[in-house]
This record gives sequence, C-alpha cells and structure tokens, in this order.
Amino acid sequence: MKPTLQTILFVSIFSFTACQSPSNNSKNTDSLSADTAKVDTTSNAAGHVEKKPTATDSAKWKYHEEEDKMTSKKTYFASIEANQQLQFDFPYDGGVTASILVRKKGGENEVMLNVSKGQFNMGIDGGSLKARFDSDKAKTYSTSGPSDQSGNVMFISSAGGFIKNLKTHKKLLIETEFYNEGSRQMEFDIADFKWDH
Repeated sequence: MKPTLQTILFVSIFSFTACQSPSNNSKNTDSLSADTAKVDTTSNAAGHVEKKPTATDSAKWKYHEEEDKMTSKKTYFASIEANQQLQFDFPYDGGVTASILVRKKGGENEVMLNVSKGQFNMGIDGGSLKARFDSDKAKTYSTSGPSDQSGNVMFISSAGGFIKNLKTHKKLLIETEFYNEGSRQMEFDIADFKWDH
C-alpha cells in the first residue's frame, strides 16, 4: 500500500512541531539544576569532600572548598579565568585558557597562575611576571614552579600583598613569558573578589 501525499504531509508537520516544543522543558530543567547546585557536594579519589560553587557566587569568581576526610582540615579555593584565550602555535594550538587560583591550604595562602596547556618559561630558580592592577604602576613578582615540575603552573610570590590587591581592584593585567611563545598578556576582571581565609 502506497502512502498518500496527505499522510506524508501529516507526518512531516508532526515531526517538525515535535522538534520545536522542548523550549518550555529547558526552562524547567534550568531552574531545577540551579536549585540543586546550591547544596551539591561530591567526594574525590583523594578522600576530599568538595563543595561545589553555589548559584549566588559572583559570576566571574568561582569558589569551593575541600575537606580532607582523614584530618577534617579544609582547603579553600577561588579561581577566575582570563577575559580571552591565548593563541599558541602547535602543539598547544586551539586556544589556551589562563586562570588565577587563590588557595588556602594548611593555614597558608597561595596564588597561582595556570594555563590549560603550554609552558611558562621558568628556570630552576623560578621566573617572574609583571602585574598591573587597574591603572596602578606595573609591579614585578617573582614566581616559582610546583613541586611536581608542571610547566603550566606558577606560584606568585608575596601572596598576601597580591590577594590584598585582588580585593581592592577591578582589573588585572599580567604579562609573563611562555616557552617558545614569548611574552603574552592576560587580562582579568577581578571585581567582587571575596576572601576571608
């Protein structure tokens, strides 16, 4: 039995309208996920309990904490991504995200600059970067690498002073050297940074 033109037309219209209707469902899903994000916690393999950011957190800064199950000690984190991705040549092409991570671990505050891929140009004794907060004069900070020798993370010296500047300024421009890529600048909108740790 051959399908008639009327049947084909009906099936086509029905399929088209079925594909167009999920927009109302997405609103419900979004509000549900926003409500569940307020209290979501998970455990990771290292025995830490991680509290995910709440819906009331600042749009740019992301905050979370981890608790060591063995000692019940907490580590606090705040992170923010640069306004734009860096563009590197192969093998790190495809867009590189730079971020600042503030961490309080073991009673000590630390500030790190991180890139999703690529390597900072640091020697055995570390390196340096220039930071300019708002329209203040640029200041040079010494940096050091992590104990695991990862090339995509650098610890910024004078963490206390750096954190104070993060709290009292709105914009930050960082310039540092990358292996085989030269000096690059990264801009961050740092307004509304909250850190009471």
